[in-house]
Amino acid sequence: MNRHCASLFQKRYIFCIFATFWILRTVVDDAILLKTPIFQQVIPRNENKSNYLLLLYAPPSFWARNDMKPQKGLKNCVFKNCDISFDKSLINKSDVLLFHQADLNIYPPIRTENQMWIYMTLESPVHMRGINRKQQWNNAFNWTMSYRQDSDVFTPYAKLSKRLTLKENNYTDIFEQKSKDVAWVVSNCHAHSKRMKYVQMMKKYINVDIFGRCGKACNSSGDNCIKELSSNYKFYLAFENSLCEDYVTEKAFQLYKEDFNIVPVIRGAPNIKDILPNDTFVSTSDFNSTKELALYLRDVALNKTKYLTYIKAKDRYAAHSNLDLIEHGACALCKVLNSDNKRKGTVNLSEWALKKTCVSPVDTV
Repeated sequence: MNRHCASLFQKRYIFCIFATFWILRTVVDDAILLKTPIFQQVIPRNENKSNYLLLLYAPPSFWARNDMKPQKGLKNCVFKNCDISFDKSLINKSDVLLFHQADLNIYPPIRTENQMWIYMTLESPVHMRGINRKQQWNNAFNWTMSYRQDSDVFTPYAKLSKRLTLKENNYTDIFEQKSKDVAWVVSNCHAHSKRMKYVQMMKKYINVDIFGRCGKACNSSGDNCIKELSSNYKFYLAFENSLCEDYVTEKAFQLYKEDFNIVPVIRGAPNIKDILPNDTFVSTSDFNSTKELALYLRDVALNKTKYLTYIKAKDRYAAHSNLDLIEHGACALCKVLNSDNKRKGTVNLSEWALKKTCVSPVDTV
């Protein structure tokens, strides 16, 4: 072998050794990261801990836009030993880090001993399919925080409470001023629940006016739009993008606000009747077809007694605003921190995220 060939062979040999070492090191580092005792340790209760710092490391965007709400939630909380911050420079001093599901494209930060990490989501399992690709996070979390009732920190989109005093309404006027059947505001026209197809089938038997990105523009925006529609329309469609257990969003809860004199028609969580008062809404699951539902709505729309029975029943309850979710969430976190039932290990994120029951839409066939 001449000198030139020997030199070339030597360089390639050294390169192969270096490349192999680099690949092995990367694999080993990832394996260590996922199996490190910090991620798998039992978090002991610190009996001497008097104050807790909660760091919203990667919070949902609406928390960040309303950054005073978490502080207000803690101020009004029964537990007074928690503080909350958005300042990432406090990471090493924080007892709890919160990460929102939509922001897990970052790599996990370095974790301090006994620090607890919380996985927060407001999404249904249908929109969490990609979570099993985020392996760097799979054994990172101690708690879950979501609308799901199996969460460690239960934070539903809203809660209904019975009114202490009944509303004083002229129910005859409410009924007589309504001249239109069904309204629906929607921005996602291609949801997994096939709600658009369901509504198109309904429209064969009853008038449904669609507003938002998938229909015509509303004269107002947000709650003001629905409030405006509620004065003229008899029914409002609260149709979720997914048909999953416990998944009841602001689409339904917002209709229980003070001035929304309209009957909700709900298509969503299979266990919706365990979550909302049954006599306050119409559930599509009670009907065998869109035709059967539409004919029922037409009958109720023409019958003053039947229609106002729904309105009066709904008026016995009140819903809090969406921003109250932030305040409630901050207090709920503090409550769990002060409990004796701290997470004993870590969450198998892929398993937890996808285990909740979702059903495929069969009512659009």
